[in-house]
Amino acid sequence: MKFADLILPVAVGDLYTYSIPQEMQSKIFIGMRCKVSFGPSKTYIGLIRHLHDEEPKEYKVKPIKELIDESPLYSEKQLKFNDWISQYYMCTYGDAFKAALPASMRGEEETYKPKLEKCVRLAKDFSEEELAQTSDKLSLGRSRAQEKLFLAYLNLSQISFQEKPKEVKQNDLLRVANVSSSVLKALCNKKILQVYSEEVSRIPKFEGETQDLYKLSESQEEAYKSIKNQFEDKDTVLLYGVTSSGKTEVYTHLINDTLKEGKQVLYLLPEIALTSQLTERLQSFFGKDLTVYHSKFSSQERVEVWKKMQSKNPYPIVLGARSSIFLPFNNLGLIIIDEEHETSYKQQSPAPRYHARDAALVLAKRLGAKCLLGSATPSIESAHNSQTGKYGMVKLEKRYSNVELPEIILADTLEARKRNSMKASFTPLLYTSIKESLEKGKQILLFQNRRGYASFVKCDSCGEPLKCKHCDISLTYHKFSNKLICHHCGFTQDMAHQCPNCDSNELSIHGLGTEKIEEQVAKLFPKSVCKRMDLDTAGTKNKIDTIIEDFQNHKIDILIGTQMISKGLDFDNVSVVGVMNADSIINFPDFRAYERAYQLLAQVAGRAGRRGERGKVIIQTSEIENPIFSYVINNDFNRMYYYQVKERKEFVYPPFYRMIEIIVSSKNESSSNSAAKVLALQLKQLFGIRISGPFDPLLHKVNNKYYKHIILKIEPQASISKAKRILLDTVNNLKHQKGRSQISIRFNVDPQ
Repeated sequence: MKFADLILPVAVGDLYTYSIPQEMQSKIFIGMRCKVSFGPSKTYIGLIRHLHDEEPKEYKVKPIKELIDESPLYSEKQLKFNDWISQYYMCTYGDAFKAALPASMRGEEETYKPKLEKCVRLAKDFSEEELAQTSDKLSLGRSRAQEKLFLAYLNLSQISFQEKPKEVKQNDLLRVANVSSSVLKALCNKKILQVYSEEVSRIPKFEGETQDLYKLSESQEEAYKSIKNQFEDKDTVLLYGVTSSGKTEVYTHLINDTLKEGKQVLYLLPEIALTSQLTERLQSFFGKDLTVYHSKFSSQERVEVWKKMQSKNPYPIVLGARSSIFLPFNNLGLIIIDEEHETSYKQQSPAPRYHARDAALVLAKRLGAKCLLGSATPSIESAHNSQTGKYGMVKLEKRYSNVELPEIILADTLEARKRNSMKASFTPLLYTSIKESLEKGKQILLFQNRRGYASFVKCDSCGEPLKCKHCDISLTYHKFSNKLICHHCGFTQDMAHQCPNCDSNELSIHGLGTEKIEEQVAKLFPKSVCKRMDLDTAGTKNKIDTIIEDFQNHKIDILIGTQMISKGLDFDNVSVVGVMNADSIINFPDFRAYERAYQLLAQVAGRAGRRGERGKVIIQTSEIENPIFSYVINNDFNRMYYYQVKERKEFVYPPFYRMIEIIVSSKNESSSNSAAKVLALQLKQLFGIRISGPFDPLLHKVNNKYYKHIILKIEPQASISKAKRILLDTVNNLKHQKGRSQISIRFNVDPQ
C-alpha cells in the first residue's frame, strides 16, 4: 500500500490522500495517527482511515512526515462508528475526529506529558546490619534533622527484607519529618537516600474499602429480572422508574453481571454536576474498576484515560458525559443512559451536533453491547419506541421503601399579587412552608431557571431593554459583580446609568434570577445558610462538588439553583422544593415545550422527601389552569404522553417524522436573508411541503452573525440518506454561487 487517506481536524472536505514513504510501509496501519503538511505552511495530525495503491490524478500528493503511533488508536468497528457520526449528523470526518480525540492528541494543545512526582528511596541495597549502622552514625552525628528524616523514611517505606518497600513521596517525607529539602539533599550527598522521578496518574485513585451490593427490594428485583429477560431478544430496554424508586441499585446489579462476563460498562450521565455523588456510590461497590470522563477534565487527564482504555488492563467501568461514547472500548457489554430524556445529551455546537443517547444505541449495536435507558420522565421518542415494540419496557412505579411521592401544590402568584400578600418573590404558601421546614431542621431546594439578578434592564422613558452589542438579546444584570452580561456570547459591560437609545437615566430592572432570590432569602430567613448552584457559582468541577457535599452534610439550609439541581441528585433531608416561576418554563415557543416542562417540573419535584416523611413541592405560577400541572401533580406520564403523541402526529413532528434544521448565517443580515430565501425556494421545488421557512430563530442575531432557519421534515417511509444527499448537493451548489462565499450553512439533524 503506497497511499493513505487521512482524516484531518479541519472543517472542510472529507478525506485527504498522502503518499507513504518506503520506510513506513511495513509499520503503517489503519487507525494510527501521523503528521502531515497541509497547505503552504501548516502541519496537522491526521488519522489514517484507508490504505491503498491508487494515486490521485487531480493533484500531486505530499508524503506523510511522521508516524505518531506504534499501533492503531481505534478498532475498525469504532472507526466505522465515527464514520456514521459524520454521515448521519451531516458534518465532515474532521469534525467527528475533533469530537472523538482530546485536543493534545490532535496536536491542538500542548503535547501530552506524563505527570512526574519526586520520590525517595535508599541509595543502594542496604543489609539489615548496614541500616542499623547508618542509623547509629546519624544519631551520633551533629545533625538531629538528618536522623529524623532517615527514621521517617524507614517508617513510611515500612521497609522489610521480605517485601518491596512502599513508595515514599518526597513531599510526604519532608512533611512527616518536618525538615527542609536541604536535609534531604545532605543525605543524598552521603549516598544514603536517593531522589528519583516516578510517573503518577492525574486521575485520583480510589483508596477505600468496597462493600457488597445492596440487596434489591421486591419491586427492584422484579425490574432487574425483567430487564435481563428482555435483553434476550431486545438490544435496548427502557426502565421507567419514578424518582427515588432505586434505579441506580438496579443498574449496579446489571453492571456487576456485565463485569462477571469480563465485559466493560459505559454509564452515561447528562450533567457533570451529577458525577461526584454517583462516583462515590459506585466506587463503594466497584472501587478501582471505575473511572470518570467528562469535559471538565483537562486535556492531559483525558489523554490519560484514553491511554488506560487502550492498555491491556482498561477500566472496566466508565462513568461519563456525552463525549465518553468516543473512548476506545475493546469489549463493551452494557451502556446505561441515565436520565435519557435530558437535552444535555444533544451537542448543540460545534459540529458534530450529535445526540449521545441516539449515538450510544448505534455504538452498542456495532460493538455487540446492550443498552439500558433510564428515566422517571422518558422522552416522547423513547416512550414511543417502547410502545411500538422497538425497545423493551420495564416499570418501577414505587419509591424505595414505599416512601410516598411528594405532595405537589400550586401557588397562585396572580392571586397573591392582587391581595398584596407576596413576600418579595414568595407566595404566602411557599414562605410558610420554608419557615416550618427550617424550624424542623430540614433543608429546602429553590428552583429558578434563570441565573443572574434580573433578566433584563429596561428604560422607563423609551421602553427599550438594554441589549447585547453582538446578539439580539437583552443583557442580564448580575448584581454581585454589578455587570450586564450576555449569556450567549459572553459580552460584559458595567451596569449602565443611561439608556443608550434616548440618554434617559430612568432605568429599571425586571425579571427574577438566582442572585435576586439569594438576596431575598437572606432577608426573609436571616438565620439560615443559603447558597446558589448555577454557572456563576459552580464554574469548576471542584466548586460543584463542594456545594453538593456541603448540602449533603447539612451545612447549607437552602440551596437555590438552575437546572443543575433538578437532575438526579439524591439528598435525604429535603422536605420542601419550591419552583419560583413555572410560567417561564411552560411558555416557550417550541413543539417540545410541554414535554420539557413536564420533565423539568417532575424531576425537580422528585428531589423532595426521598427518605422518611413525605416531601412537599410548591409550584408558583400565574397559570394554575394549565393542564401540564395536573399531569405533574398526579405523576401522570401516560396522559402527558398520549396528549403529546396525538398533537405530534397531527402537526407532523417527531417521533412520526424526522427533522433536519438547516441553519443559514452570515455577518451581513441581507446576505443571510437572501441566501436563506433562495435555498428555501430551491428545496421546496425538490421536497415540496416537507420544507418550512425560512424563519427567524428565537435568537436572530448571535455574536455578530445573523441567522435564518429552514426545517425539512421527512416521513418514516422516505429514505433519509437520499434526502441528505439531495440536501447536501443543493447547499454545495448554492455555496459556489458568486457572492455566497461569506455564507455559512450548517445542519442540525434531529434538533432538540
